[in-house]
Amino acid sequence: MWLSHMPGTGGVLSDAALQGYLAGFDQKAAAWPAFISSAFPRFHDIYQKAGVRDYWGYLGDRNGDTLRETLGRAMTNSSTIIQIVTWNDFGEGTVTEPTREYGYRDLSIIQDFRRQYLDAQFPYHTNDLTLALRLFNLRHQAATNAALATELDQIFSTIVAGDLTTANSRMTKAETQAAADPKARSPVLAK
Repeated sequence: MWLSHMPGTGGVLSDAALQGYLAGFDQKAAAWPAFISSAFPRFHDIYQKAGVRDYWGYLGDRNGDTLRETLGRAMTNSSTIIQIVTWNDFGEGTVTEPTREYGYRDLSIIQDFRRQYLDAQFPYHTNDLTLALRLFNLRHQAATNAALATELDQIFSTIVAGDLTTANSRMTKAETQAAADPKARSPVLAK
């Protein structure tokens, strides 16, 4: 399933057209022994402006409802694999990584659906996702502080081990230490 195959009016895919396309896809796919469903947050064509191909159209974000609807359908239509389209394609607007415009919302939706459909015990939440950015910013701020770099390596290991409570506590202490360091540089990205 891919957006370029969906019908639209004047290049804009309406909610009704999206639902109709997805229902038709599910009906056809039911006869297949295995298939991949796609979930996507939105789509903004860039290809016509770039002179690469014809216009593929526009699918709005709808405050996250496009991702919720396409992911919900993919989780419940017996697909073998679910593709999140396309992870980080900023040009098409299909990015699910954190952005200034949408924050961590898309990743939060994916976490919620994982908890709802795959693993009710999935322990991670949206606030946990900020640890990576905090670690990145702190590494940048404290690039010349060897002791802090060692602590950040240990915090990273704690994150990878899944002990986010300890990682968060240690990160807060490290941030306080870095803020007191007059040599520390400003963070690259806002928190």
